[in-house]
Amino acid sequence: LLRYENTNVYKNKVTPYHSEDQWFHNTTVLDHEWQEGGAPNIDTFYSSAWVDLSKEPMILSHPDMGDRYFTFELADYFSDNFDYVGMRATGSQAGHYALVGPDWKGELPEGVKALTPAMTDYIFIVGRTLYGKDKADQQAAHELMKQYRLTPLSQWDNREEYHATEREWVKAPKPAVDALNPTSNPLGHWQAIVDSLARFPTPDEHKVMINHMKALGLKPGINVEKDLDEATKKGLARAAVDGFQKLKFVSTKFGDKVNGWTITPAEYGHAGLGGHYLLRAASQSLAGIVANDQEEAVYTYTAIDVTGNPLDGNQTYQVHFTKEQLPPAEAFWSITNYTMNFNFVPNEWKRYNLGDRDEGLVYDEEGGLTVYFSSTPPKDKSLIPNWLPTPKDGNFFTVIRTYIPGESVLNRTWEVPPFEPVVQ
Repeated sequence: LLRYENTNVYKNKVTPYHSEDQWFHNTTVLDHEWQEGGAPNIDTFYSSAWVDLSKEPMILSHPDMGDRYFTFELADYFSDNFDYVGMRATGSQAGHYALVGPDWKGELPEGVKALTPAMTDYIFIVGRTLYGKDKADQQAAHELMKQYRLTPLSQWDNREEYHATEREWVKAPKPAVDALNPTSNPLGHWQAIVDSLARFPTPDEHKVMINHMKALGLKPGINVEKDLDEATKKGLARAAVDGFQKLKFVSTKFGDKVNGWTITPAEYGHAGLGGHYLLRAASQSLAGIVANDQEEAVYTYTAIDVTGNPLDGNQTYQVHFTKEQLPPAEAFWSITNYTMNFNFVPNEWKRYNLGDRDEGLVYDEEGGLTVYFSSTPPKDKSLIPNWLPTPKDGNFFTVIRTYIPGESVLNRTWEVPPFEPVVQ
């Protein structure tokens, strides 16, 4: 469904809309007027592409990125990451990288580096390019993104002319289901699954799940509506509806807990490869489409204070980081507030996040940082640089993003300080 929508359905200037094997670049800086959810970040611009590797490799190219953080997350058709290109994984100098399918054999041109072969011959790429809060830096990031390239191997010697030519759009097959409304065609979900299994190879790690499905009659090549008996179809239809309800319920239950915060699990980004199917379905895929491996980025979030009560916009809070507790990140970190609808908190100041790249943050004499949360600015004007607005009414949640996280984040020894109510 996602591939179909991205390549066929225009929704808005933010949601991907592009041909296969072509980039979509979102260079819109969002604010609270955006009400489509998704808990978006305002640290990086996104690039995305659906890439068909069934006929030949595709070469991903980028310019010299200097000291600007960037990354390209490479995921298979089932949302598990198989490799990365970017500052952490391959370095910031200009480069060319071959995306190859699982069965491809051949020679690559000089100067093109091979990556880990994809696990499926259809992949999804998500790129992130860091930008600042001034328009000049945003434009500089945009200019670099214009130089990102996807070139078929057969067109490598003709790559400049290839990228100067308008190509025809490729229509994806119609979806069998509405992912957000499983009751509309619950058997369609099962048909999409068996069709995907027939189209793509099944890793050995998935055999237990595949054998369980076969026992129910769900085998590649069947027509679910026509080939299964009525009792089985009723059970599968019920399982699709109940299953989506369970996925939504458990999507925030995974991860390590520290002082009321939840840190995304170590398997995030490639959960299916380790047999963590519920995590992959509920958090990695349904909630996030794809997810970064922990070595690339870790997301730490909370919706409760130190007493266990929900974060309330009518209450004032503080989170005090000692110098040792500041989010350990080699690239950058940021803190963002969201409404319970996964949108930015509406506020007249258009303040949505703060982080280590912000000028003017006020640190204490020991190098610690206190972040203040309230629906109105602090009365002490010197604290405003450290302040994030909360809703004027209702609950909210907060996310800390650490890109290229430090070892203490990865091994879960980082002590994230709790939300503390402030008595006015």
